Amino acid sequence: MKVDAYIGEYLGTLALVLSILVFNGNALYITAAFGAIIYTLGKLSGGHINPAVSAAMVLKGQLGWNQLAFYVFAQVSGALTSVYLYKLYAK
Repeated sequence: MKVDAYIGEYLGTLALVLSILVFNGNALYITAAFGAIIYTLGKLSGGHINPAVSAAMVLKGQLGWNQLAFYVFAQVSGALTSVYLYKLYAK
């Protein structure tokens, strides 16, 4: 079990979704944030940051089906946490 990878996916997805919400759809800022997230957490978790990418890795044979559930759980949890934080601290 790769706990570090799941934590990386959680934090990466949290940061990505939060940046989308905070930067209000500004493509330049979101792209810069995404690049920083992948650069920072990519080696830790594989840099999927998206359940569709994780599913593609399973189909490609680079990730097991049992790991997919943990990856998706971490990613969805990160996204939900970012929405909660945004609503908590937004104007």
